[in-house]
Amino acid sequence: CAILQEEFMYDFGCSFRIVVVEKPLTGSLKSGGRQAPSDSSATMTTDWLANAPKTEDWMLSEVLHFSNTYVQAPGCEAQCARRIQRIVDESTRKLLHHYDTKAGKNDQQSIQQQVEHQVYTHLFQFLWGHIIRTLKDYDRKLHKHILDSSDPSTLARQLMVDDLLATVDCRASAAELKRLDSMISPHEKVECLVRARTFMENQLTEAVRAERARAERR
Repeated sequence: CAILQEEFMYDFGCSFRIVVVEKPLTGSLKSGGRQAPSDSSATMTTDWLANAPKTEDWMLSEVLHFSNTYVQAPGCEAQCARRIQRIVDESTRKLLHHYDTKAGKNDQQSIQQQVEHQVYTHLFQFLWGHIIRTLKDYDRKLHKHILDSSDPSTLARQLMVDDLLATVDCRASAAELKRLDSMISPHEKVECLVRARTFMENQLTEAVRAERARAERR
C-alpha cells in the first residue's frame, strides 16, 4: 500500500503526520485509485523524523518561532535562507546523534533532504508569499513583453537569440520547468533546473550537429 500524499502539521504543541494511501484501510475501493508517483520526494523510504519525535518537535517549534518572528524584507532573502539553513543543519545534527552509528553515508543524505523538505514545506506560504510580492512588477513586465511578441522568432530577435538557437525544440525543458512549482525544497528545485538544462543541452547539441551536416553537404 503506497503513500500518495504526505503532510506534516504542528499545532497546540504537538506534531501531526497526515498520509493519503492508495487503498482504503477499511471497506472496499469503488473508484479507480491513483498510482503513487515514483519520484515523489515527500514519500521517503525511512521516516527519520517520525522515528525521533523529540527532534521533530524541536524542529517544528523552531520553524513556527521563525515564521512568527522573522520579518522579511526585499534584498534580505540570502540572510533569511541562512537562518533557515541553520534550522536544517541543527535538526540534521540532532537526528544523526539520535541514530548514532546506525545511519550510513546515504542515510545521512536522506536525513538532511527529508529535514530540508519538511522545513520548507512548513515555510512554503511564508516564503513564497514574500517572493511573489517582491517579484510581482518584474513578472508583469516579462509577461507583457512575451505577449507583445507576435511569434517565437520575433521574441528570439528581441532577446538577441541566435537564429540557430531559435529553432531548437524546447518542449522537454519547458515541461520540466513546469514542474518547478510543485517542488518544495531548494535541492529539489535545483535538480529540476539541472534536468531542464540537460534537456536543453542535448537539443542544442543535436541542432549544431544537424547544422554542420547541412553545411558540409552544400
